[in-house]
Amino acid sequence: MNEVQVRSGEFQFAYRKPIWLHTVVGTCVVVCIWDQENQSGGMCHYRLPIAPNAIAMGELVNDYGNCAIPNLLKKFKHTSSNPKNLMAWVIGGGQVHDGEFMQSQQIGERNVLVALETLAHYGLPIVGTSVGGGSGRQIRFNPKFGEVDFRFVDEATSGTENTEVKLSPNLKWVYAISESDNFKASVEQALCHDPSVHVQAVHDIESIGHCFAHQAPQVLIIDSEYLSSAPLPMISSSSALFQSSMRDEASQSFRLPTVVVAHEVTPLIGTHYRTLAQTVGNRILVSTPQHLERVLASAIGLNALSVPLHTQAVTSSLNQPLEKEGGEPDGVVLIGSSTGGVDALEVLLSQLPGKMPAICIAQHIPEGYSSALVQRLNTKSQLTVKEAVDGEVLARSHVYFAPGNHHIKLVQLGDGQVVVRATQDPPINSFRPSVDYLFDSATKINDWRIVAALFTGMGSDGAKGLHRLKHHGAFTLVQDEKSCVVYGMGRVAKELGAVCRTVSIQEMAGAILDAYLSPASDLPRGGQDQFSKELR
Repeated sequence: MNEVQVRSGEFQFAYRKPIWLHTVVGTCVVVCIWDQENQSGGMCHYRLPIAPNAIAMGELVNDYGNCAIPNLLKKFKHTSSNPKNLMAWVIGGGQVHDGEFMQSQQIGERNVLVALETLAHYGLPIVGTSVGGGSGRQIRFNPKFGEVDFRFVDEATSGTENTEVKLSPNLKWVYAISESDNFKASVEQALCHDPSVHVQAVHDIESIGHCFAHQAPQVLIIDSEYLSSAPLPMISSSSALFQSSMRDEASQSFRLPTVVVAHEVTPLIGTHYRTLAQTVGNRILVSTPQHLERVLASAIGLNALSVPLHTQAVTSSLNQPLEKEGGEPDGVVLIGSSTGGVDALEVLLSQLPGKMPAICIAQHIPEGYSSALVQRLNTKSQLTVKEAVDGEVLARSHVYFAPGNHHIKLVQLGDGQVVVRATQDPPINSFRPSVDYLFDSATKINDWRIVAALFTGMGSDGAKGLHRLKHHGAFTLVQDEKSCVVYGMGRVAKELGAVCRTVSIQEMAGAILDAYLSPASDLPRGGQDQFSKELR
């Protein structure tokens, strides 16, 4: 069988080829990704975490984790891989003797963290890790059959089994989440060889918040059947229970390693993975009961990784405070959507923080349906989502939704305040509410920062209005084709030259906040950013 070496700054991809990809890493990190259905896979090998903007598109791009991993994923996209069939391994990031600078900068740990954050961003489950420590690793990966093995380079660790990491003798608290009473027994049986592990069973994820006062866990273990059957809003709404106990003070992010146990190692459904990541963080591994002890050791080892990262992922923007803490807003976010927009709005509103400028939404929806939709979205957001009432003054952290069969528009008063008007003026582009109607009204507002976004939808409503807003000085965004149900409104807007930036719906929350928080002169307008095209 042929062997191909993957050097630092390189990645290799093979489609149904029986070859071995191999490399050696110290502080570097290797990410192996496998498509079990297509029998294809690839390995990327990088030495530094975040690429400076100055060289992000240069020849050294794949020497940086936040660029190398997305570039490898593009190979899977180009071969029509189904994202549900992808799984990943993360190996390396040791604190080896690479000089005082590398040691002081904790390059190895940061390399591991950028792999975890980037894979979480794209919803890829990690089915195995071997990270950290003081030794380098020799790694081999068969991309056809998904076989990954490694050995430690140092002689002192050469006797250690390839993928086995022994649990330390310190007592470890593990919370097992399942609606099945048999699940705890199966977990305890899988971990019976290590008396230092104490398993505490809870029946739902919300109950964990009440257990922290007794003993904070080092790892969560979740039954995949519970994750599939539990309503996703219950998982995402429980985040507040964890804020004081699970949030890392340095990085202000959630970081509790979590192992999802399934009978077969299969990737989690993308929505389940992302919603779980919003609650517990991006250190999510997947295991079968037979390999739980080994995977649990990897998960516990991730607790040692503590370096905060400032990446281009959505969370970097979502944690920034807005400029004004009280009073009336000095800006507004405008959103237009149609076919597929209900799901897109749910993704956006569930990601936005509780402090935002006012948001106004024109979604094509029949009369009689908007009230129920608004109530549903309000339960999924930290913001106050409501149907717009004619004449009310825009307030911060409120989302104003156009009622069914009504337009909404913005009107600026003499004192500078802005009110929302709900009207039954004639339909525009055959729609009421119309996105163009809302966008055009905002071109008459002065001295406010305006961010406007056009989501999935059929036709062209909103495209011309977005173009006029851009010329008015607004920062304009559209949802990318890959994540749209129907790429109509956004396509027309791009053809008109109305778009400053194109992003996936998963990145839209961060992009809106970036646009609102950044000085206008610093915002990219029409350029190619590293994550401008969603891979999934």
